[in-house]
Amino acid sequence: MDILMRDLRYSLRILIRRPAYSLAAIVVLALGIGATTSIFSVLYAVMWRSLPYRASDLLVMVWEADRFDHEDQNVANPANYFDCKERNHVFEDTAAFVDDPGNITGSGEPEEVPV
Repeated sequence: MDILMRDLRYSLRILIRRPAYSLAAIVVLALGIGATTSIFSVLYAVMWRSLPYRASDLLVMVWEADRFDHEDQNVANPANYFDCKERNHVFEDTAAFVDDPGNITGSGEPEEVPV
């Protein structure tokens, strides 16, 4: 314990003698700790936290194929969706979504984003 107190007193003396260097070191440490905390908070929320569904590892996405373009599309025809929902015997429940383009404006050119 005596060694720890001696080291703390020495550290404080050095910090007081060179305030500009001390301030720069403290700012760099604060920025590094803040950036690391925010990155790991985002990663936890996006990648590691489980989805708010019971048995979320069993979620699937069903696509509807377009006969004419021979491409998969994630937006099903509403009539087809309701028909499949009514005749469903495999899935516990179903849901549908539609993504539309939206514009974000501010300083500079507007940008189109999926909503």
